[in-house]
Amino acid sequence: MEFRICLAIVLLTFDVSLCLLEDNNATTATLKALHLVFRHGHRTTERVASLIYPNHPHKNEEYYPYGYGQLTNEGKTASYELGVFLKKQYGQFLGRIYQPALIDAVSTGTLRASTTLSFLLTGLFAPENTPLERSKPLNWKSSYRELSPHDKLLLSPFNNNCSSHQQSFQGFLRAKTKKKVLQTYARIYQHIQEKTKTNLHPLQRIAGLFDIIVMPKETNFKRFLWNKRSFFSKNFFIDFYLSSSSTSEFKQLTGGFLLKKILQDTRLKLDNKINPTERKMFLYSAHDTTVFYILRAMELSLSDIPDFTGCVIVEIHKINSIDSVRILYRDLNSFNVMIVPGCTEFCPLTKFVKIVEKNIPSDDLFKMRFKVYSITTLLIFGIPFSLLEENNATTATLKALHILFRHGHRTTEKLVSSIYPSDPHKDEKYYPYGFGQLTNEGKRKAFELGQWLRKRYNAFLGTTYHPETIDAVSSGYNRTAATLSLVLAGLYPPKGTDLEWNENLNWQPVIYIQLPQIGNYLNFAFATCPKFMKLFSDYLNTSQGKAKIQFYKPLIDYVQENSGGTVSPLFLPFFLYDILATQQEWGLELPKWTNIIYPNILYSANLDFFAMQMATTEMRRFNAGPLLEKIIKNTALKISNTIEPPERKIFIYSGHDLNLIFLQTLLGVYTSHRPSYGACLMIEVHQINKVYGIKIYYDTKTKGNPEALKIPGCDYFCPFKKFYKLVKHYLPTKDTNCTVTTDEQFDNFASIFQQ
Repeated sequence: MEFRICLAIVLLTFDVSLCLLEDNNATTATLKALHLVFRHGHRTTERVASLIYPNHPHKNEEYYPYGYGQLTNEGKTASYELGVFLKKQYGQFLGRIYQPALIDAVSTGTLRASTTLSFLLTGLFAPENTPLERSKPLNWKSSYRELSPHDKLLLSPFNNNCSSHQQSFQGFLRAKTKKKVLQTYARIYQHIQEKTKTNLHPLQRIAGLFDIIVMPKETNFKRFLWNKRSFFSKNFFIDFYLSSSSTSEFKQLTGGFLLKKILQDTRLKLDNKINPTERKMFLYSAHDTTVFYILRAMELSLSDIPDFTGCVIVEIHKINSIDSVRILYRDLNSFNVMIVPGCTEFCPLTKFVKIVEKNIPSDDLFKMRFKVYSITTLLIFGIPFSLLEENNATTATLKALHILFRHGHRTTEKLVSSIYPSDPHKDEKYYPYGFGQLTNEGKRKAFELGQWLRKRYNAFLGTTYHPETIDAVSSGYNRTAATLSLVLAGLYPPKGTDLEWNENLNWQPVIYIQLPQIGNYLNFAFATCPKFMKLFSDYLNTSQGKAKIQFYKPLIDYVQENSGGTVSPLFLPFFLYDILATQQEWGLELPKWTNIIYPNILYSANLDFFAMQMATTEMRRFNAGPLLEKIIKNTALKISNTIEPPERKIFIYSGHDLNLIFLQTLLGVYTSHRPSYGACLMIEVHQINKVYGIKIYYDTKTKGNPEALKIPGCDYFCPFKKFYKLVKHYLPTKDTNCTVTTDEQFDNFASIFQQ
């Protein structure tokens, strides 16, 4: 397992009087942007402890029901309360109604940081008494983030394997002026090694042991007798972390990257160049080291290690035409202003930059490759497990489960104006949701799907959520991420389990990954892949393709004449159908010229359009081959007992109608239709009489039993080896990979979607 070091954070007091702030006194009239960096909530001990401390007396403790390094109920409550506090403090600045464009919320790749972010956003954007409120018993809304490649900005250089920092730090410790520090703690080093029987490097030993020594009191373990000696105090760790950020070079390599990001976003916001323009809040959910190092980079410190949910707040103000910075710190017991040395409470931005510029890394140092995680805020309140009806899926033989579904009801997508210039509703803003976002009806549908899946697979899922059992991903769209968060909320309500943390809030975060919009197995090849468009163009030049174009020419001419659309003729009916359908769902009146073609004629044209994209084996590889490959690979790993983690058995994919159409086509089970919102395909992996095989089910109702589908050439229970032989020719080849280019033809198609 990857070695993660959880470092403690140390902070020094300034010789200044910090003023205790009262609730709700933020100067919102001058406030322009907010940056928040906070530590996760209370958690259990990390699994890596055995590497640092082999003879740990509690090394076999599993921390049920949470698992290693996970947020406890106390941590969940503290995270939620931080969100409630921020809502009270900055509610006027943020507004009553949640808009996705308002915030950029990022966490590290650890579940505890992601879960903390989920709970915080739940408290911050509860939809009570707003148009987004679904119903009184479900006073929750889905808040989420899009992928953002900043997670390594939040890690310490020890977690981040930053060799530059570690080498520099070791040289620093060897310097004559610092030898005294090492000599002071030499006896402690020796004592630790003797008691822990570890061979790790002293730096890893110190950092990791803080986690082991401090966490037991959080989990009701007795403190180890050998660490009760007075010299083994918190100062030991404080000195270590102060030393690791004691020079400008160290500050650049620790908190400097995040500080640079904060200043860059601040400048973009003040210059009205931020994208989206509404963005004004930036959240970073991380660790004690992150809080420590960002304060050190700003020449600030506290007198103690940051509490769980300890939060640094950087306010950006414009006062009398002067851009200013105000920094505050909130922990479990206080909320204080922090004064940057050499400045005032509201420090002019230019002066602040001058003070901290020595701690900001250069562009060359800043250009590092960031590993991207999609975090998201997942939520909801479900029903108690005791009220679940008898599970009606055959779970006795079920070994793995793949679930693919379409997102819930949504608003109209914001597409380029060249698709429908004459749209009488082109100025509609779809308040309070925005373009292409999940509506309240869509949220209800998604949540009901999660409840239906819980009812069907209750025995297989188990009553308690364990992160290791599930791999959940969404496409790169907000509506699929929000749908997934709601499905998971309905699937894993904590009430009646050991994970119940709030009797009034029957919800817990279930972590998933949001894929980027380009370069993943839930992509649309026609919008992202120039190689596919070449294949599609070749098909249109065949006799079959030409016949289709000729057949639809009268429709295309009619649509172009009345809509004013100038995009590729074959794509125009496809986009127009979606626009008209979502506008009608919104309650808008459609223009009279659409009456003779919508819905029936455009619906039929859409089905033919989908079929044309799957006309050849090679095109099928592009459209659904990557997803099929993912399903087959994970199934094979599960069957061979080589899946990681070994507990993994559920794979969930939140996508679009096209994902369902294309995958069903590959499997030979597609019937000509457009999947409804929340339509769900289930691929079950069973072991029956020592034979592993596949069962496929499809549901569009989220009521009763789903429809069993039979793969051509096989039975309803299809042995996995036979299944593989039937579909293997659709798996991607080395020529199937798409590389985004600036090809003019590709740009024309990709530009249809405005970001």
